[in-house]
Amino acid sequence: MSDGDSCRLKYFEGEPEVLAEVRQMWDEIFDDPEEFADYYFTEICKQNKILLAYKGDVLAGMIHLNPYEMQVEGKKELCYYIVGVAVKPEYREQGIMHKMMQRVLADMKKDGRAFTFLMPEREEYYESLGFEKVFHTLELDIDIAELEDEDVVPDDLSGEEGYYTKNLKDLHEERADILEHLSGEVNEALAKKYQIYAHRTPQYLEQMCMEHRCQNGDVVAVYEDGMHMDDGQVEERLAGMFSYDIYDDTMYVERFESFDDHVRYVLDAAVRLAEHAFCRRLVVTMSERHFCDDIANMLGVSVRMNDGYGFMALSLQGDDSLMSILHEASFFDEIV
Repeated sequence: MSDGDSCRLKYFEGEPEVLAEVRQMWDEIFDDPEEFADYYFTEICKQNKILLAYKGDVLAGMIHLNPYEMQVEGKKELCYYIVGVAVKPEYREQGIMHKMMQRVLADMKKDGRAFTFLMPEREEYYESLGFEKVFHTLELDIDIAELEDEDVVPDDLSGEEGYYTKNLKDLHEERADILEHLSGEVNEALAKKYQIYAHRTPQYLEQMCMEHRCQNGDVVAVYEDGMHMDDGQVEERLAGMFSYDIYDDTMYVERFESFDDHVRYVLDAAVRLAEHAFCRRLVVTMSERHFCDDIANMLGVSVRMNDGYGFMALSLQGDDSLMSILHEASFFDEIV
């Protein structure tokens, strides 16, 4: 019998002393800023599932299952994002992770979940469990000073026939119902391009804001400059969104979403924000599907492109047609 067979598995049931053990293990294994870990264990752990592995009475491993309402071919489906997969160093290579993964996959299948997804550290391990890479990203590493020296960035597009930006905090202060309105706009825009994506709600957007504000960042909405209507009203059009964090002199942009071919507006907004924050470097993670000649023309040689992270997914009910859609018409952003 392997050590993996001898370990005891149980789901976390809300005990404060157990959560403290889980937090200690998280801090020892993952290189997350303390502010983010505080947010995660205060907010996310109120709603997720955590499978724990014990050797005797000692916590040896864990897997976090974070719930997300996904839009799947026009229907809402509860799916779990697998994160925090970890085994303490002294208990590794004993089959504990494999046993934990087999348990959570079996439980999700039994509960009728359509699919599960994760951002892998070792793709080959998850491939052995049946996961497939379904979503790819590119990382644009931009030297802000080089852009300025080379005069590559175009004149500011803000103003007439351009765009303007607002962070979600300011929008929320202006209108109490703005998150409801904005989540509807984002869902409508995503539905035009994708068949599978995380369904936006006011709570989803609020959670995004909390996550990034604890890391010296925020969430930014980019609007196409409004058209003046006959009745004097101004029609606002959402061009895209992104979230960002700032560490030292680098701005990291995630959740980059552009709608109606406005990728240039959204990227330009990120560049301008990095300049205003006196950052020397900007790292933008975006879907391969967002990349286009406009970006190359806009940034010229002043950008280094690297492979970004990717998402892997597994159909829990053996649905090949669902896997095809995940490969061809899905959108995943870096959520927790």
